Parts: sequence; C-alpha cells; structure tokens
Amino acid sequence: MEGVTAMVEKGLSLLRDHYASMFQRVGGPNVNVAALEAARMTLPLQWDDLTSMLALESMSLAHDRYQAWYERVNADVKRAGVRRTQQ
Repeated sequence: MEGVTAMVEKGLSLLRDHYASMFQRVGGPNVNVAALEAARMTLPLQWDDLTSMLALESMSLAHDRYQAWYERVNADVKRAGVRRTQQ
C-alpha cells in the first residue's frame, strides 16, 4: 500500500500547489502563500482504519437496503389486503 499512499500524497501536493498559485494569482502581491507552499502533505489516515470503516459502511448499506425492501414488501401486502395465515 506504500505505492498507493505515495500516489495519494503526490495528488495532495499537486492540489496544494494549485491552490497556492490560484490564491497568489487572485490575491496579488498582498497574499502570502509561503506557509501553504511549505506545508507537508501526508495521508491523514491509516489503511487499517480505512478498511474497517469501509466494512462497517458496507454492512450499514446492506442493512438499509434490506430495511427499505422489507418496508416496500410489507406496504404492498397491506395495500393488497392480503392477510398472513398462521401455520
């Protein structure tokens, strides 16, 4: 994952440089972007944390979809006037 981290951090650095040049261009000589340009861009998360969050979100999404499906089916059954029989 080091390669992916390096690629993401390079992208963050490019964004930082783009914002610095944009602020300099818009603000003119009165804007000091030295602190922004000097900022070190690092990925603000750990891969283990990210995979845990993704797993949790996928379970949450699956539950939400199931619940929406269940409510739709129940509403259709009630609308049709179908009674459930006990067996």
